[in-house]
Amino acid sequence: MPDVFVLVVAPDRCTDCRKCVNACERTHGHARIYKISEDAPPVTCLQCDDAPCANVCPVNAIVEEGDSWIVTEDCVGCGLCAVACPFGAIEMVNGRADKCTLCVDAPKKVPACVEACDRGALKLVSKSQVAEEKRERFAIEMERIYRTLAKLESEEGSLRGESGSRG
Repeated sequence: MPDVFVLVVAPDRCTDCRKCVNACERTHGHARIYKISEDAPPVTCLQCDDAPCANVCPVNAIVEEGDSWIVTEDCVGCGLCAVACPFGAIEMVNGRADKCTLCVDAPKKVPACVEACDRGALKLVSKSQVAEEKRERFAIEMERIYRTLAKLESEEGSLRGESGSRG
């Protein structure tokens, strides 16, 4: 099965320069990546596996094409997809749903926003790579928790031993 890609934002690298938003606007006529506030990283469609926007569409106008969910000409502009999206990544434009498609129609298959970001705040990565990194972070965090618990139990045992037994 071919790997599926997602756009990942590294908030610590984002300088709010808006180059990604401007590149998206130039490419599509309007932005499909949004800056909600100056303090927040850009928001874009996460290309969900079980996409709520596609599931709620009454005319099945949001379909999977390659690595991306796209809005087809069948869209009737009801806006249910925009309401269903948990990330606020769908906007109604000229009476139709519009969302990031990862620039599937681009000649280089690289999203315009990724090309425009010279800080490396936006990356196109495989979902399997994201999952592997999550597993690694989880394992590191669990090891830290277990070590802390073991240390606390050891200290607690030492304290109980020093206080003597009551009887």
